[in-house]
Amino acid sequence: MVAVLAVFRGYYQGRSNMVPTAVSQVIESLGKLFIGLGLAYYAVQHNFSDQAVAAMTVLGVTIGEVAAAVYMLIQGAITHRSSSAVHALDDSVRPAGQLAKTLLSLSIPITISSAVMSLTDLIDVALISTRLQSPAVGMTAREAMSTYGIYTGQAINFFNLPQTLITALAVSVLPTIASARAAGNHAKVSKTLGTTLRMTVIITLPAGAGFIMLAGPILRMLYSQGTELGGVLMGLLGFAVPAAALVAVTNSTLQAFGRIDLPLVSMFAGAVVKMLGDYFLIGNPALNIMGAPISTALCYWLIAVINLFHIRRLTGSLPPIGKTVCRPLAATIGMSAAIFIVQRVLNGALSAAPAPCLTS
Repeated sequence: MVAVLAVFRGYYQGRSNMVPTAVSQVIESLGKLFIGLGLAYYAVQHNFSDQAVAAMTVLGVTIGEVAAAVYMLIQGAITHRSSSAVHALDDSVRPAGQLAKTLLSLSIPITISSAVMSLTDLIDVALISTRLQSPAVGMTAREAMSTYGIYTGQAINFFNLPQTLITALAVSVLPTIASARAAGNHAKVSKTLGTTLRMTVIITLPAGAGFIMLAGPILRMLYSQGTELGGVLMGLLGFAVPAAALVAVTNSTLQAFGRIDLPLVSMFAGAVVKMLGDYFLIGNPALNIMGAPISTALCYWLIAVINLFHIRRLTGSLPPIGKTVCRPLAATIGMSAAIFIVQRVLNGALSAAPAPCLTS
């Protein structure tokens, strides 16, 4: 079902029609939420085993995927009826074998480069626990797992939130730029690239600043334990938020230019930096787990810089730095100053308030 959904979503993405994708994702999410939780509630009320409860929850996920796939199949049938037929003898229609070879040559590198968001997670899984238990750091297996759980369960969960907004930009920019290049409309390519990068920066710079300044209070509202360490880790990940978004957008842009090999090169360089960073920084007793978000930030920024270099080489220029970066940066600095002032004022007011007022 996941494969079927991916094919249909890619098809509609290529046609610059994201409505079916959005509807299928809503159906999928509603199925996971209501059916999954409903089945889990039913299992708990009837005293099923923990394994059975987990299985019922996963069944809800599966049903949500099936429902979304059925919708996509119906939507595909409707689209097929309303679209014009493709003549099999048309010279532009290539043989099935040649098409399959072309699709594989494109899809494999794109799939690997699209896995960049999972790259750091895989490296962290492999190295964090081991390095925390190294003689230099000296954590026990239980302490290492607890520390790793705080990092992934609190900091990483929030780190992934801004990327969901950028995914829409990354998905839409590929067919738009590719079609404009095919039509020789270089002005549209430049305008689309500039708008996409500017929106990426406008969204992620304030998000990163919010992580840095408000990580502790945010986590304390939602979690009861580990928020002090989680806040530090989330704050450090704030420096990686803009870079991770730029990686997603620039990867799609390079793919739209037909250079699916370039994101692989930058990803490989980022993976090397991430592995070395995790190994040496986490193994440093003064940093230990804090080395993970630091190496993540270094990894993403390196990939983003390499991708932007290649985009500049392919297009001849990048969007104006003043409009794309300096203005959002100035607004972010103003926002950060306002947050700092409000925090100081509120902290002073609360510390001066009588104890009965705070407890009532």
